[in-house]
Amino acid sequence: MNDLIDRDKLLLDISTLVMDTELYTYFSIKNLVMFQPKVDTERHAHWEQPSYFDEENGVFQCSNCKEEFVLIDGSPKVNEYNYCPHCGCKMEDEE
Repeated sequence: MNDLIDRDKLLLDISTLVMDTELYTYFSIKNLVMFQPKVDTERHAHWEQPSYFDEENGVFQCSNCKEEFVLIDGSPKVNEYNYCPHCGCKMEDEE
């Protein structure tokens, strides 16, 4: 699991620690911190159809929470269900 940190607070702490050392060291550490990749905190899932239903029945479920939803007309994509109303996962197209 990734830990989320406050990048600005970390840089402030580092600058305090290396204040008495060479400036080059501080900028080397700062560049290392600044170029670290960002963490994707959004959960992703996709819409599935339970094996006991077909698309004509309009029953879909979230691949994450398995909560079932009944749509009267169309698919979740057609009805712009971009997020699961139950668990909040962002819905991606299944590949």
